[in-house]
Amino acid sequence: MKKRSNLLIGLLALSMWSAMAGASGGFVEGWTAYRAGDYKAAYRIWLPLAKAGSDVAQNNLGMMYLNGRGVERNVDEAAHWFRTAVLAGNAQAQTSLGVMHIQGLGVGQDYAAAFELFYVAARSGYAPAQFNMGRMYAEGLGVSQNYEKALKWFQQAAGQGHQGARQSQEQLSRQGLGLPRSPYTKDSRWVKFG
Repeated sequence: MKKRSNLLIGLLALSMWSAMAGASGGFVEGWTAYRAGDYKAAYRIWLPLAKAGSDVAQNNLGMMYLNGRGVERNVDEAAHWFRTAVLAGNAQAQTSLGVMHIQGLGVGQDYAAAFELFYVAARSGYAPAQFNMGRMYAEGLGVSQNYEKALKWFQQAAGQGHQGARQSQEQLSRQGLGLPRSPYTKDSRWVKFG
């Protein structure tokens, strides 16, 4: 009985490894097709992977539906695939679905839902989500406007090379927003009244 149990465990492990190796190989083939502009081939390759649970393939299908590449543009279908990938913790899908909530595209406009999605992705270290968190705080979307928190998120994203975050960080700094204020001191450089 023990030999049979070990054999079954070994076969299960081998089949799981084969499935994962095949899935990653298929993913690479899909990415190669996508980069070559053969979106229909990428879709045909990624669809079974997405249905089998690949959050990366699910996210990519969401992007394809959102942008109408290889498929007819369908924001409802994009939202479906992003939601599916979000359940697996995919930071790109969390960010994309958050943007859809900001714009009310395929989902209801909901700043609070966008904030939650961005927050989870930003905490995982995903720079575009960190940038979006900064924008939400800078603009007061779904949260109270807070330039210090905006600057914090912009700094995190800029530290990873995100150009939009770097520009936003510089803009806030030039305006003196989000920076600690110097306490007022009596200084002869101030214009005197009277």
